[in-house]
Amino acid sequence: MFITCVAQEGSSKILSIRAAAEKNFLKKDSLIFYKSRLRESSLREKSKYVGALIYKYSSQISFLNRDFATASLEANKGLSYFKTHNLAEDEADTYRILGNIELLNDKSDIAYGYFRKSQMLYANCENLTNPDKVYLALNDLAYLYILNGNFSRAMELLSKTQKEAKSDEVLANTFSLFSVLSNRIDNFQESIKYFKLSKAIYLKEGRNTAALICDMNIAINHYHLKDYKKAIKELKAVLSKTTNSKEYYPLQLRGNLFLSNSYLEQSQYKQAIYYFDKVEQLVHSKQHEYDFLFESVYFETKALFLAKERKYDKAEKILLDFVENKLSGESTGSKIYFYKELIKLAKLQNKTECITAYQDSINVYEEKKRLEIQKTTTDLQIAEFKFNTIEKELELKNKENELLKLKEKNLEILITSIFGGIILSLLFFTILYSRQRKINTIREEMLLKEKQYLEMINKQKAFEIEFKNKEILDFALHISEKNEILNEIKVRLKELPQKDSSFKAKVNNIMMFINNTIDQNSDKVALYAEIDDVKDSFLQKISTFFPDLTEKETRVASLVRMQLSSKQIGQQLNITPASVDNYRSILRRKMQVPKEKSLQDFLTDLI
Repeated sequence: MFITCVAQEGSSKILSIRAAAEKNFLKKDSLIFYKSRLRESSLREKSKYVGALIYKYSSQISFLNRDFATASLEANKGLSYFKTHNLAEDEADTYRILGNIELLNDKSDIAYGYFRKSQMLYANCENLTNPDKVYLALNDLAYLYILNGNFSRAMELLSKTQKEAKSDEVLANTFSLFSVLSNRIDNFQESIKYFKLSKAIYLKEGRNTAALICDMNIAINHYHLKDYKKAIKELKAVLSKTTNSKEYYPLQLRGNLFLSNSYLEQSQYKQAIYYFDKVEQLVHSKQHEYDFLFESVYFETKALFLAKERKYDKAEKILLDFVENKLSGESTGSKIYFYKELIKLAKLQNKTECITAYQDSINVYEEKKRLEIQKTTTDLQIAEFKFNTIEKELELKNKENELLKLKEKNLEILITSIFGGIILSLLFFTILYSRQRKINTIREEMLLKEKQYLEMINKQKAFEIEFKNKEILDFALHISEKNEILNEIKVRLKELPQKDSSFKAKVNNIMMFINNTIDQNSDKVALYAEIDDVKDSFLQKISTFFPDLTEKETRVASLVRMQLSSKQIGQQLNITPASVDNYRSILRRKMQVPKEKSLQDFLTDLI
């Protein structure tokens, strides 16, 4: 289809330009060159198809430059043309770009959809420029699973690609992802093995810069294995092959930084400072925008130097500034790691208040991380279910089409059988009946799948509502517990001996601050205590089943169903835990709960 389209535009030259651009996908300078060539061809030949290709390759360049907004805009412009003209391969290429953009924007469920679309398009596309492109889409899915911690699924997909793919481009990409996966599970020896396999392919293809990147990663893995002498030797070898051109700037940054760290780990302070000064010079030259991973190691190393000089306060200030300003949009896992480093520095200075504050931050981010993982996992499961259902529906449609073709063939047999006699006619009707039964079976299967899909959607909606209710309630309880701690602090402040008027004034100021905080927290508790509005559905249903329950009893039943303790329920309803236990007994009696079953399980099974 592509060749036909090019022939219609009268441009045999475009075909060679497109193929060359595909081959040099990872080379930014080559992409810029081909982009200009494509633009020239477009102006000369007024080709809408060439214009769409320009958008596709421009989006690749913007993506590599981390300009995701522009990349998304350009990709969608090209995509609209590819879809309307049934250019499946280009459409699939564009979906891969969009998927990687969404993946780096932490939207795994949307990215999954794009990757699955590209996989389906490649699988059903004839005459691909590279028959192994379908495995590149599988590798995209594997990387998505790696980022979301589903290492077993990622390993399954990568192993499939390694076994079935034949092109060096796909195998090099697969080995690189095996290395990333190995690093995620701290298997650095395995990571080194796969980087060496990738390097061999890159050298074979003449991609020397990509091979150097593999060498750099091998050296960094030796650093993680604490083989610092080997890491130093390999890092120096990589840096000796770089020049001052812009493309080597990231390698020089990372190489000098890990050289500095390697010497620092061996207490060779002079050499460590020498290479860190080189890093500082490169950073201040601003030749290139460096990534988050480099920034993390850079600021951690900077703080480590200050800590070695016993300048703990400055080291703490650098890390705290990095966490609060540079990590604002990064993962909660990174924030937890750096807050733990801040606790180490605070302990060296005996800053008890700071240790407590940092630990509170860790607790908040660990809870946030847990909720993020839960939400991402749920969204991804829905996306997987959706596309698995679509795949099965397509299979059923294909089967139905096959059956329709068989039905048409049966009609021909029917016409022939009329002239063939009664025996052939009977035989024909037998075959027709068998085919009709198969059609009915497939239709029933389709209806069943549709019903299962609707049930899944309803269950997911119910899960989301329950999850939001629990989240609101947890927040209210958290504020209540903090109020108890603040009241305890007030009591202890009152017990302090009043040495002089100045000290007394400071204590009074603290007491006023605590009172204001408690008032604010109380307002928040009162607000979140109105969660009964969210539980209307449950309250209506239980009132229908047990009309003799009082309003207070139904509220207690609702909170018991949400797995709250008697103390937590008491805080929500402003009653004592003993009163809550009394309500539990009343509920068991009125609802006739069996002795061998807990009240919570009874309520959960009931509605």
